[in-house]
Amino acid sequence: MNNDSSVPYPGTETEPRAVLLLANQYACAARLLFTEKSLKQALRLPAMFCAIHAIELYLNAAIIASGETPETLRRMHHNFSQKSSHHGVVALRLRKKTQDHLASLSDKKDYLIVRYAPDQKHSLSELNRLKATLDGVAKKVGTAFDQKKWDETQKAG
Repeated sequence: MNNDSSVPYPGTETEPRAVLLLANQYACAARLLFTEKSLKQALRLPAMFCAIHAIELYLNAAIIASGETPETLRRMHHNFSQKSSHHGVVALRLRKKTQDHLASLSDKKDYLIVRYAPDQKHSLSELNRLKATLDGVAKKVGTAFDQKKWDETQKAG
């Protein structure tokens, strides 16, 4: 393992729009997996992982675009409650159900369950709620970028 401090941490220099585009790719993958006939079993957790990861990337794009440093963002880990409370996300004016679901994703640890604990899948969010949250967050963040809500030339830090 290379501990050379001169090598930047991955994502440190990534522009917010690049994070948005990556979120779009994960959202597309989630939607494709959600439409597969075999979703009932084999693809449910991968579809949910892609959706949750896309949601997190959308939140990250908004937070970085609002001027937050990548270092501060990393300290938030996968805490959707903390991320959704950040001023860059609050400014999006997400629906109450979406905000509540983002908090639930953290409280119930859905992100970790879909990655590491398939035996706990019974406690995961309902697919319809997850799809609605993904669609809502994607739309709000995408619209904010389209309207240039944030100064994209602003480098965080």
